[in-house]
Amino acid sequence: MPAESLRRLTRDVARAGGAVVLHGLKNRSLKATASAIQALGVDASAVQINPNAFKQYRINTVPAIVLVKADHALKLDTERCALPANFVGVSGDVTVPYALREISQRAPDHRTLAERMLASLGEH
Repeated sequence: MPAESLRRLTRDVARAGGAVVLHGLKNRSLKATASAIQALGVDASAVQINPNAFKQYRINTVPAIVLVKADHALKLDTERCALPANFVGVSGDVTVPYALREISQRAPDHRTLAERMLASLGEH
């Protein structure tokens, strides 16, 4: 993923109240990962490492922007995946506002959350 895209994504996700989730460590090193995040000049507190999230939300292509119904986040199926009605995602190197608009249009159950996040970004 291009560095500028990752900077923009991390900044906007943090402003919207979310977190960027990494699948694992860069070169299997926490120090290398922290250095790479620091080199981007982004708020490291907006970045998490959680390989389980990729399975849980069926993420096969990155980057992906996923919205989860908070009150249903731990409702999982027998394979430890989130129930499809409880999350929605958009994959591709797109802006956060674009992804949120797309989610708002195609997933009515997530529209309120998507629109609230758009408002926190100063988008309408």
